[in-house]
Amino acid sequence: MRIGIAESSLRKRRVLRDFWEGPIPFAEQELLRKIGKGVILDFGCGRGAGMRRFRERGWDVIGVDPRFVDLKIAKTFGHVVCAMGEWSPFVDGTFDVVISSHVLHHMTGPHEALREIFRCLKLGGYLLLAETVEDNPLLRFARNIDPYYEGVRVKSRYTRKELRRLIERNHFILLEEYSWGLCVWAYADLAKRSKTLARISYFLPSVIESLENSILTRAKPLTKYCAHYYALVYKGKSH
Repeated sequence: MRIGIAESSLRKRRVLRDFWEGPIPFAEQELLRKIGKGVILDFGCGRGAGMRRFRERGWDVIGVDPRFVDLKIAKTFGHVVCAMGEWSPFVDGTFDVVISSHVLHHMTGPHEALREIFRCLKLGGYLLLAETVEDNPLLRFARNIDPYYEGVRVKSRYTRKELRRLIERNHFILLEEYSWGLCVWAYADLAKRSKTLARISYFLPSVIESLENSILTRAKPLTKYCAHYYALVYKGKSH
């Protein structure tokens, strides 16, 4: 099964949040639409922004996060559990879908986290995983200077190929992958720190994004220098 995302959808005008997350909201929407209804785990739910989206689409959603202060807000959108990602209290095969967006690099044990996600997924369940990867030399340089993101330390660092190997080591079947963020990540990160850039974030991102799409369309080898990566993976019946 392949969850195709229309190229035109990726070029839709977006505000800063969706601009930062790239194609993830569209991938979520298409995946959940094709599956129908079920139980979803927001792995690293934070304050529940994703939980709200999933609930609005008719899904039963549970959020897990180690930060209790964030869960106090997230619980308004569904059930929450305070736990580390490397261990959770859920029984085997609880969830139809797990979505993890930019969470693993904040963990010391991403391998253990993926193993735990695999355990909690039903046979035939899906994981939509988005991560920041270090194929982009400017991102590596930025992390060497400041190994934190929004006050949370970056504990694990990997390239796209290293992350793909980690996914496969945990018995997932890779269905689809996509890389983005050749240069847009830098603007998005600066806009989060600059009031001036934040004020113009409603129109300038679309310009930068169009430029990046044009570059990547004409020079596909540059994709290997993108800063973000998502993978749609499947828990096959053979495991």
